[in-house]
Amino acid sequence: SILSGPASGNYYATIAKISTEVSRRHGQIQNLPSAGSVENVKRLIDGAANCKVHFGLVQDGITYPEGHQLELIGRLPRPESLVILGRNVDRIKTATDLKNLRIGIGPDGSGTQHMMRRVLALLDGVGLRPEALPIERQLAMVQRGELDLAAMVLDDEGKLLATAVTKMGLDILELPDIESLARNLRFARVGVVAAGQMDYVHKLPHKDKKVLQLDALIIGNGCASDGVTQGFMAATADVYPTFIRHNKGQPNLTGLPMASVASAFDTAEGPDLLGKYAPWAVDLMPQPTWVQLGVAFSILFGAMAFWHRFRLWRVDLDRVRIERDI
Repeated sequence: SILSGPASGNYYATIAKISTEVSRRHGQIQNLPSAGSVENVKRLIDGAANCKVHFGLVQDGITYPEGHQLELIGRLPRPESLVILGRNVDRIKTATDLKNLRIGIGPDGSGTQHMMRRVLALLDGVGLRPEALPIERQLAMVQRGELDLAAMVLDDEGKLLATAVTKMGLDILELPDIESLARNLRFARVGVVAAGQMDYVHKLPHKDKKVLQLDALIIGNGCASDGVTQGFMAATADVYPTFIRHNKGQPNLTGLPMASVASAFDTAEGPDLLGKYAPWAVDLMPQPTWVQLGVAFSILFGAMAFWHRFRLWRVDLDRVRIERDI
């Protein structure tokens, strides 16, 4: 069972793709919709007691409560973008131009709202007026002029953003001094939505727009067995061929411990022999433990053989001594 996001969102579509690959491998994924990353973290922690959920997609930069037992499984190779849409946004050149503007920051429990709260904290004093609203409602309100800006964290190549730019006539806001914002948000980096990316003929957007980008994380709560985790990661690597390369050797700055099975998967660049051919054995013990056990038995049997040969030598020595005495 994997917590994704709203049924119309990118997280849900991502898990649906992986679910198709898992089905091809004769497995099964339950794609559980949710309000977003914040809710996913809470449900993963609460679900650790009965193990009704096993994994969740969580936006990087989320704050985790004390005493949790969550662990990092990996990062999806394609980052998400914080996109702020509005009308005539090119007039906004400095932070003070944002004063008293009404901005939708996503629904409660969503990663968008959590991210925007972090951004708004850096823009403290500007006077932005945030409103917690669903993404689709935000877009409609901006189109009607009832809202100045609409913020969302999404795949910048997804259908929702393309529709907003090409059909609804909205433009992407490039936040003033965005590089400085990224420096203050250690989990974020600056990316670019290219000119003409949504509509090449009409060149929409009409120029390159810098946006904040962040990773989507796969988080586990320790409920899934090692064999299941390896199988899920293998299916993800088939859907996203750069998944292993994107995770291997990358520093873990998420604040979560890396799952040992995930670390071994990345190091071996895929499932180990037991995970591939006998996943039930991985559930009993990880492959290194099996190897260590085999070496231990080998040493034990070797030591027993040496001891038996020593005893036979002593028996032979006693026999020769008794014969000589006789």
